[in-house]
Amino acid sequence: MSENVPFEDINQGNLIGFSMEKSDPSMLLGYLLKTRQDVIAALSHNQQLHYLNPALEQALTNLYQSLPADIDEFVSKILPSERQQSWNEAIQNFLQGKDASEYFKIFSKRTVDPDLLKMEERWHFAVEGINDGLWDWNMITGEVFYSKRWKEMLGYDESDIEANYHSWETLLHPDDAANAKDKLNQYIDGETESYSAEYRFRCKDGSWLWILDRGKIIEYTSEGKVARIIGTHKDISDRKAKELTIRKLNERLTLANKAAQIGIWDWDPVKKNLEWDENMHLLYGLEYGKQEITADTWVELVHPDDRHKVFTFFGLLAHGDGGREIMFRVRKPDGSIRHFKSSGETEIDTEGKPIRMIGVNYDITEVIRQEEVIRQNENIFQAAFDHSAIGMSLTSLEGKYFKVNKALCKILGYDEQELISKSFREISVPEDLELNLTYFEQAKKGECDTYEMEKRYYHKSGGIIWVYLNVAAVKDPDGTPLFFISQVQDITLRKTAEANLRVSEERLRMAVEAANLGLFDISIKEQIFEINNTYSDQLKSDITSGKNSAEFWQALIHPDDLEKVYQTYYQYINGEKNIFNCELRLKSSNDEWKWFHTLGRITTRDNSGNPLRMVGTMMDITERKINEIKIKEHLHELQRWHEATLGRENRIMDLKREVNILLQEAGKTPRYFSVL
Repeated sequence: MSENVPFEDINQGNLIGFSMEKSDPSMLLGYLLKTRQDVIAALSHNQQLHYLNPALEQALTNLYQSLPADIDEFVSKILPSERQQSWNEAIQNFLQGKDASEYFKIFSKRTVDPDLLKMEERWHFAVEGINDGLWDWNMITGEVFYSKRWKEMLGYDESDIEANYHSWETLLHPDDAANAKDKLNQYIDGETESYSAEYRFRCKDGSWLWILDRGKIIEYTSEGKVARIIGTHKDISDRKAKELTIRKLNERLTLANKAAQIGIWDWDPVKKNLEWDENMHLLYGLEYGKQEITADTWVELVHPDDRHKVFTFFGLLAHGDGGREIMFRVRKPDGSIRHFKSSGETEIDTEGKPIRMIGVNYDITEVIRQEEVIRQNENIFQAAFDHSAIGMSLTSLEGKYFKVNKALCKILGYDEQELISKSFREISVPEDLELNLTYFEQAKKGECDTYEMEKRYYHKSGGIIWVYLNVAAVKDPDGTPLFFISQVQDITLRKTAEANLRVSEERLRMAVEAANLGLFDISIKEQIFEINNTYSDQLKSDITSGKNSAEFWQALIHPDDLEKVYQTYYQYINGEKNIFNCELRLKSSNDEWKWFHTLGRITTRDNSGNPLRMVGTMMDITERKINEIKIKEHLHELQRWHEATLGRENRIMDLKREVNILLQEAGKTPRYFSVL
């Protein structure tokens, strides 16, 4: 057999100039099989021509002896799968001596458009290149061919899927099945020009895969019924996932726009068409969908005083000039005035003309109000800063003053410009600077928000002043310190007074110790008793300061003195006495009763006048009391002796008087003239 031209290269041009006698038989046979619908041929297993119909026999005349051995392979390539299937079944039945007339009848009744055959061949190669699954539905036999890739993308093996329509139907997601089948039936019935459906298909592992299914009718029966549909399965899961993400983002954007009161507008300068979304209607106080929105509608809502600048802005925006946003006022249908901000972009055609403008509006009324509040607060702060009686400063992170008030200048003796040129380090007393810097660095690192301390500064005159310093860090929204605001109070007089008080207290302590006085300080409500060592020594007790109940101290008082103590206390707190002044006996640790003279004053009362704190002294007067008792006893003895002596003298006088009376009665002269 001569060298053959490949069947894939057969075309009309290959045959020009050849007669039937001179043409290569394989080339002629291939051309006839590819271009004519009335020829049929079959090849036996021993590679000999077994059958050819009259049309082919007439065409090939006596050249059938030279048919190529790969005729079946060629037929497979140029015939559709179901046509090839009928062909092959016809050959097999014919070779086995069976009646193949029905197969040939079916085969011969088909009408296949040669253009569709060419398109199918190109389509097969194209689909294989993009890795989609293929399906081929023979609606005459009911068989469906599913390609290997069709099954692989779902995770199935070749033998898992039966070649029928039911296999496709059972794999459809329940929520998608009705829609997918409706679309397919509508296409088959001629109600739609194409078939395309998106649905979920069940994979072998039970998961669901999104599929784009598209099909095309490529063959009809002689009666005009659909004989064959071919189609593709494309995995669109990634696209669906992206669409879902985009849909969720759009939903979030819509919600965010609604929450943020952001409306979207779209203006067509060519058609003079304006579109608003629902939020734009809400912003302008209009009911969505109730009226047509035009440029005139919008202009009427813009505040008259702002219309000129709005026209200017959008005129510049239309030509890509000017800024990208503008603030203006709107008078809503209810008469309320709102502040809006609008921003937009312009789409320009190749000639530089605007063909679309799109942008957003959002309500900034609250922002404007807040800015006004901030301005007012800034003015208030500035006034408070400038006129505060307390020294105030703003200090950089390097410790330099960049704003100071008059009070601070007065405290430190510098004028404003002199102080601004300095840092707090320069005017701090070295002994106080280390602690100040420690706090300052902690605040810079964000370890603390504020700090306070008492420290000393050098006055411009060279003297030293004491101040109470309170520092707070001012931070940005991220919490990073920007600068510090400080308050400075001059406490030099207080410090001097405290020093003098310490001297006085030391003198008092020495005097108390010299006088052997016990001191007490009672927090009445909390029942906290503070006493000095002298107090404990006087009682010869280990009583210490701390929280002790009233019952504890009551048990130390002599029972005979309790009533007097309480009476004196209540007379004092009720204003009947100027001071608590009482002598009482207290039990010492060796169960001896010791006399004390107690003096006390209420130093603190609450708003209702109830006593909160009492301080006083206690002096041990036991020895004095013992001496007083001895003196009283001695005086008592003297009184008794005096009274006894006086009684004797009175009796003698009475006797003398009686003698005088008797003498007088006897006519004699009285003897005792001292009693006459």
